[in-house]
Amino acid sequence: MFDVVRKSAIPLADQLVARVSELIESGRLPAGSRLPSVRQLARRVGVSVYTVTSAFERLAGVAVGVDTHIVAVFAAQNLPHGLFVFL
Repeated sequence: MFDVVRKSAIPLADQLVARVSELIESGRLPAGSRLPSVRQLARRVGVSVYTVTSAFERLAGVAVGVDTHIVAVFAAQNLPHGLFVFL
């Protein structure tokens, strides 16, 4: 679901941003869905925690302000480029 292509010229964090955006826009990741934790997603995809954190922060920066202490990440709808709600 959150696959990346290691040999791509596109940075891994950018690939995650694009992939999560696609999943939300296509409805495969419905509003209110809880995303895996940063550590879980990093392990699942085989990337660093920093890469996943960077992707989540960029997605959140487009939609809403982000506190540095993120507890959970949820897909949201009706936000400008409306991707995430951080609680």
